[in-house]
Amino acid sequence: MELRDFLAFRYISGPAFSPDGKNVCFTVTEADADENTYRHCLHLLDMETGKVRQMTAKDTEGTFAWLDGDRILFPAGRENRKGDAKDDGFTAWYCLDIHGGEALPFFRLPLKVSELIPLSDRHFYALAAFDPACPDYASLPEEDRKAWREKALPEKDYEVLDHAPFWFNGSGFDHTRQGLFSITASPFSVRRISDVSENVSSAHLQKNRLLFVSTPASAKPRLRGFSLKALDFETGSVSALYTNEDLMLDTLLSDPEDEEHVWFLAAGGQRYGINENPWLYRLNLPDGSLMVLSENACSVRNEVCTDCAWSEDSQPRLAGGEVLITSTVEGSAHLYGFSLKDGSRRSIVTRPGSLYCLAVSNTGKAVAAGMYDMGLEELCEIDLRSGELTCRTHLNTALDGLRVSLPVPLTAERDGVTIQGWVFPPSDAADGKKHPAVLDVHGGPKCAYGPVYFHEMQVWASLGFYVFFCNPRGSDGRDNAFADIRGRYGTVDYEDIMAFTDRVLDAYPEIDRSRVCVTGGSYGGFMTNWIISHTDRFCCAASQRSISNWLSFTGVSDIGLYFAPDQTGADLKDPSAMWKQSPLAYAENVHTPTLFIHADEDYRCPLEQGLQMFSALLAHDIEARFCLFHGENHELSRSGKPLHRIRRLQEITDWFLSHTREEN
Repeated sequence: MELRDFLAFRYISGPAFSPDGKNVCFTVTEADADENTYRHCLHLLDMETGKVRQMTAKDTEGTFAWLDGDRILFPAGRENRKGDAKDDGFTAWYCLDIHGGEALPFFRLPLKVSELIPLSDRHFYALAAFDPACPDYASLPEEDRKAWREKALPEKDYEVLDHAPFWFNGSGFDHTRQGLFSITASPFSVRRISDVSENVSSAHLQKNRLLFVSTPASAKPRLRGFSLKALDFETGSVSALYTNEDLMLDTLLSDPEDEEHVWFLAAGGQRYGINENPWLYRLNLPDGSLMVLSENACSVRNEVCTDCAWSEDSQPRLAGGEVLITSTVEGSAHLYGFSLKDGSRRSIVTRPGSLYCLAVSNTGKAVAAGMYDMGLEELCEIDLRSGELTCRTHLNTALDGLRVSLPVPLTAERDGVTIQGWVFPPSDAADGKKHPAVLDVHGGPKCAYGPVYFHEMQVWASLGFYVFFCNPRGSDGRDNAFADIRGRYGTVDYEDIMAFTDRVLDAYPEIDRSRVCVTGGSYGGFMTNWIISHTDRFCCAASQRSISNWLSFTGVSDIGLYFAPDQTGADLKDPSAMWKQSPLAYAENVHTPTLFIHADEDYRCPLEQGLQMFSALLAHDIEARFCLFHGENHELSRSGKPLHRIRRLQEITDWFLSHTREEN
C-alpha cells in the first residue's frame, strides 16, 4: 500500500432515481493530481440491464436534478460567458437527454442553488442562498443587479458582523440566508417565496402544494423550534401549518400522495443534550396533533469514519410505508425500516460495513453507496424486503493486487462497560520482530470507527505499524447514555482509550511499548492534546484540527456558541469548568514530541486552537512542529486538494517514522 494510492480512488455521491424508477443518476468524483483538484462526472445505472455508463466528461458536473424520466438538469460552467458560475451569482444550467446527444443550455440562474425541484418543463422551485441586504436580487433586471454589485463591491474589503455563526467551515464569512424561490423558465422569471426573515431548510412536493420547513433568522444559533409551511400552487399563497418551539428537528419526511400527514425525526435534548438521538413523530396536519411513533432513539446517521467517502449523506428516506433510517451500530452502518403506522422497527441491512447516500424509487427500489469487505465504495442495490445487497458498479479497482490489512476485533472491559475496537496488523507482523504502533482516535466525539477501509491506517500498517482504534464512551453506535460525556471530556473517554491501549499491548506482545504513537483529528485532536498532557506513554503524537482551549473555541468556532457549552456542561459564566476540560491548562505536563496539523480556513476547530497548544509546548521546550495548510478547511483529510492530502499524510507518517526508529 502506497501513500499516493488514494489518487486512483473513485467516490460515489448523490444517487437519485428517475421518476419512472428505471435509471439511477449519480456523481463519480476522482482526484486530479496534475491540476491539484477533483473531477466530477455524472454516471447512469440502468436498473433493468445493470449497465453503467458515464454521461458527462467536462469534469465539473457534481450535482443534478431529474427533469423527467429521460432528461437531467445540472449546473456547470461550460460557456465562456461572463456570469457563468462566477462571483456575480449566476449559474448556468444544462439539459441532457440520457439516451444520447450533447448537453444543451437550459437557463442561467442568478442564484446559488442548493436544491432544484422541477415541477414541469417550465416551472421549478429552488432552495438557494440570498443576501438579506438585497433579498430580491434574483428578481431584479440585469442592469439593477449590476448596479447592486457595483455598490456592494467596496464591502468586500471588510466584514460587518451582527450574528453568529459569522463564518462556516467550508464557506468562510457568510451573511446569506437560504430561501425558497419560484422559477419560471419561459418567459424567465424568479420570485422569492419565503420571508426575508427566515431560513428554509427543506422543501417537499405534494399533489397541489409545496411544503417547506423554516426557522426565524436570529443573532445567535437557534437549535430548537421550526415551522412547517405550505405554498398553494393554485393561489400562490403561503400558509403556516404547524409550529413547534421545543424540538430540535432532524429530518422531515412527506408522502406526495398524503396531504394529511407528515413524519419527522426530532429530539428535545433535555436528557442528553444536542447529540440526543431523535424520536420518530407523526404529525396530523388538519388538526396539528402530534404522535410519537417510536422512542427507539437509535442513531439516525451513518457516523462510521473513513477517509475514502466524498459524501457523508445518510438522510432518512420514505418508502413502502416506512421511514428508512441508516443507523450507526457498533462500528457499522445498518439500515432499518420504521412503520409509518405504529413505529415498529425491522432490520433490513445489518452487514458489517458502511452505507451512504440512500436513494429510493417510486417503485420501491433502493440503492446506496456501500463500503464492505474492506473495499472502496460501489453503488449497491438493496432488496428492501430481504436486505440483500447486490453490487451494481465496479468503479474501484485501485486496491486490486494490493495487500489490505484486515481488522482484528478486540474489546476491553472497564467499569462493567465493553469498549469495542479493532487492530490492523502490519504486513510483516509474523517476522518475529518488535513493531511500532499507532493509536488513532476518531472525531465527533459522536462518531465511530469500524471494520471499514481507512487509507491512512492501511498506509501505516504497510510500513510495519500495528494500528489500533476503538469507540470509547462518547462514540456513536450504542445508546444515548453511552454517547453522553457532557462535562466529562478527558475523563471516562480518556480512561476508556487507555484501557483499550493496555488491552492491545497485552494481546500483541510484538508491539514495542516504547514506540507507540498517537494521533486523531477534531475531537481526536482534542483527545491527542489531552493524552499528551496526561501521560508520557506515547513516543510521539500528531494532533490534527484540534481543540485545546474551550474558552476561545466558544468564541471563534462556527459551532462554538452552542457546542462548547453543551459538551463541557459549562459556559462563559463558569470559565473554570471549561478551562478544567481544556488540554491547554495542562500543557506544562507535556513531554511528548508533537506534530500539529491545521488549515487556515478551518472554522470548525480554528487555527488558533492548534497554535495555542503548539506555542505552549515550545514555551516548555518540548519538541514540536506545526504544518499549516492554506486554503483548506476542516475536511482536509477527506476532501482537501489531492497534493495537500498527500503532504498531510506524509508529514504525519514521517513524524511517526522519525520517532520510532529503533535507535530512538
